[in-house]
Amino acid sequence: MSQEVATADFDIGRPTKRDASTEGNKTRFLNGINGNIFTLDSTTFSLFSILISFIFLAVYHLTCQPSNRVSKWDSSPFKADQNDVFSIRHPECSEGSRWKCKITLFLTYNTTMPKTQSQKFGRVVLLGRPNAGKSTLLNQIIGQKVSITSPRPQTTRKNTQALFVSSKGKIIFSDTPGIMHKVEDLIGKKINLKTPKELNKADLLVLLIDISRAKGEEENRVIGLARNSPAKKILAYNKIDVAKGKKDYLSDYNFLEEEFDGVVAISALKSTHVKSLIEKIFDLLPAKAPVGIKKDIKLMESQKSPISDQSSDTYISEIIREKAFLVLRKELPYTVSVEVKEINDKGNIIVIKANLLTTDKRYKKMIIGKKASTIKLIGQKARRELELVSQRKIYLELTVISDPHWPERFV
Repeated sequence: MSQEVATADFDIGRPTKRDASTEGNKTRFLNGINGNIFTLDSTTFSLFSILISFIFLAVYHLTCQPSNRVSKWDSSPFKADQNDVFSIRHPECSEGSRWKCKITLFLTYNTTMPKTQSQKFGRVVLLGRPNAGKSTLLNQIIGQKVSITSPRPQTTRKNTQALFVSSKGKIIFSDTPGIMHKVEDLIGKKINLKTPKELNKADLLVLLIDISRAKGEEENRVIGLARNSPAKKILAYNKIDVAKGKKDYLSDYNFLEEEFDGVVAISALKSTHVKSLIEKIFDLLPAKAPVGIKKDIKLMESQKSPISDQSSDTYISEIIREKAFLVLRKELPYTVSVEVKEINDKGNIIVIKANLLTTDKRYKKMIIGKKASTIKLIGQKARRELELVSQRKIYLELTVISDPHWPERFV
């Protein structure tokens, strides 16, 4: 603790007799303690008021934190109560041709730096229909690629978790598969079951809305899931960079805003206002860490790759599948899965062998392509990204296998 002394000299004018002829140009000044009445000309009174305001403003700025408000003054003419309401005792003034008073303010406040804000912990689930931008947003939040992306639905088939760490706390983000409306295939049905289960774990959920597309049945299903969740909710309007003119459907979703605890407009692809979204998330997370969250965070931090819950096999298989989604046409990507069979670090090179599984023999031929051109292109794109991520030389060997039963093994 330390003491700061602020001093100010000012002249409050000469006591004069009240004169009826000059009453209109005079201002009555009441001293709140002894009731003495003086008169000041308007100019002197204005200067006096400005000076007092300046002194009080200086006092206000010296009080660093609300918790360190003025609570104790010395025996000077000024007093402050616990609410910082000031009262003035009549000061000791020297008699003379003019009344001149010196005011000394002794302010006690804490000069140490304020304590760091207590950290928050929680689990945040990203919710939305297919291609709403959930995986892109997660990658932007984490600062690196942890979830694969493509313009096609069903790119995200499993819940992907990633750990975000900042000075404000630690958050486990969950990227969930997009909810689809009409699903007939086994994989699609299994995917639709994953998101509702993940919502049960949420301390806070972010509903991502693609405002460049009109509201449809898929959106209605997602909104219904959000409404049924007891967690706090943020409505995030995504793709504000492309939602323009005829592609702007923001008005279709404005009615939802009253149901949410926060609303943010972002572009996940351009990273526009993503920091504002993170700030809003920390604001809404519970002050007390939810049960089990710190244990889950420690478990993730103890892994070889603490950022994501994916194993090396899973990460590699997802990168290969992403490239298949980008290269293959029509319905082909939805018939494909990837299994990593071998990862062999030989020091100067990492050898990876993986199988591309498809449900039909005719798809197998299409995936391989003429003179193996298609599978080679998938392999080249996957190898380049894996080399970029690992900063190592990669040898990638891909084999296409027809296996109609792989969807049954999908978990």
